[in-house]
Amino acid sequence: LSDHAANAVRLARTRDSCLVLTKSGRSAAVSALDPEARAFVNLPVEGPVPGVPKNVVTDTLSLQYSSESLHFNFVHFALPADSEVYSDLSSSRTATLLLHSRAGPFVEAAGVVSFVTDPEFKRYYWKPRWKLQFPDGVEDKNYVLAKLVPSKICIHSAVGRTEMTRAQSDKGP
Repeated sequence: LSDHAANAVRLARTRDSCLVLTKSGRSAAVSALDPEARAFVNLPVEGPVPGVPKNVVTDTLSLQYSSESLHFNFVHFALPADSEVYSDLSSSRTATLLLHSRAGPFVEAAGVVSFVTDPEFKRYYWKPRWKLQFPDGVEDKNYVLAKLVPSKICIHSAVGRTEMTRAQSDKGP
């Protein structure tokens, strides 16, 4: 199964679009980040270089990661706090992400959603392309960072479907 999980990650990374579906049937296009294999357990308050503001490079140098690794451990995505989808996710805490690619197969990842509220983590995951939707950047009151931990991942293609559950997924990289 690790080959299927690795394939799901590869397909998700080549996505052209992403759609989030809620338990109540609402949906919205969202900007998802690449699936992550390992979580980091520490984002230091101070950067590693005195006098240099924290940024992508200093974060990379100072992060401490968990030892557990799965191919498709979780995926973060941004959505507006004033949306019906956010309202649905706040109450149900479950969602499905559809990661589409014009190349053919698409990935369906279903699982539990949590919301990242720590300002440092929201800054770390922030992407400049989100500024179109959240003009005040990482400080925008409407910016919500969500995290999906999939319990089921399916790859849909013209020839069929491959499904795996979190329990079936082999240890990743």
